[in-house]
Amino acid sequence: MLKVRDIMTKDVVALAPESTIREAMEALTNNHLSGAPVVSGETVVGVVSMTDIVGFIVGAPARNADEDQESRVETWDSTDDDYGEEAEEVQLLSMSEDVWDDWSKADDAVADTFPERASLLDQRNVEEIMNPEVFSISPDDSVKAAATVMRKHGIHRVVVMRGKSLAGIITSLDIARAVSEARSSKKA
Repeated sequence: MLKVRDIMTKDVVALAPESTIREAMEALTNNHLSGAPVVSGETVVGVVSMTDIVGFIVGAPARNADEDQESRVETWDSTDDDYGEEAEEVQLLSMSEDVWDDWSKADDAVADTFPERASLLDQRNVEEIMNPEVFSISPDDSVKAAATVMRKHGIHRVVVMRGKSLAGIITSLDIARAVSEARSSKKA
């Protein structure tokens, strides 16, 4: 039976609770990760994901509600602008792969798309947006047990703990890869 220790990532990218949201975004993007544990000293205190970061960017309060309202009214009243919502969605979707592959483009995209929120990435900390509920599993547990935890809690990563120490992380992609490889080896 395949164990968590056989497929987990042992060299874990971890973030500190006091890291800025921008630092977290850079760490996740540069390492091609969708999330990471948040560690204070030796203790895992939470998990932060790109979904948490995007949720913060989209949900952060506008700099000035009146100014934000005026800009929306100006855009809405503009009759000579044939650039509609549908075209904007297509542009955002088409740039999403490039944005996440190149940090400088992602940074510019946040500033261009949400200018009132861009500076908040440097002012707010990971602790404010992380999920403090940490689901963990032992390296000696089965991969099936890890998949069960993920499915039960609707999460995509589980922290692997050896006692109270961080030993690794296992993701839904790790499990999918292991299942695929096991299937391929049975066919061969």
